[in-house]
Amino acid sequence: MKNFFKKSLASLGVTAFAVGAFSTVSNATIAWDSDASWYGSGGRANVYAYTSQSNEPANYKITVYAETNDGSQKYAQKNPASASDSISVSFLTAGPVSSGFSEHEWVMSGESGFVRKSIDFH
Repeated sequence: MKNFFKKSLASLGVTAFAVGAFSTVSNATIAWDSDASWYGSGGRANVYAYTSQSNEPANYKITVYAETNDGSQKYAQKNPASASDSISVSFLTAGPVSSGFSEHEWVMSGESGFVRKSIDFH
């Protein structure tokens, strides 16, 4: 009976440790987006893109890049980034545009995450 009790406590400890580790990770939030709003007449647009993280201590650099089909572009990075941090770019396109994309990256020791998306024009 003593042996069974010791094994049960050991299993309970391992389970509690595993659950604690997963719950800590689940509190982290990573977000990104980009959009553009039309500016006056002539097809120019104001572009905005951001990359952010909340409660993510493993990442040490975050970046954001946006480009439109007229060649307008902007890049920014934050290195080092704090556990809860964000970075953004904003610009007025040089000429008429109809499309664009943004790129968002999170870099940590030995790994990185990368997303590319189309800019939403409205």
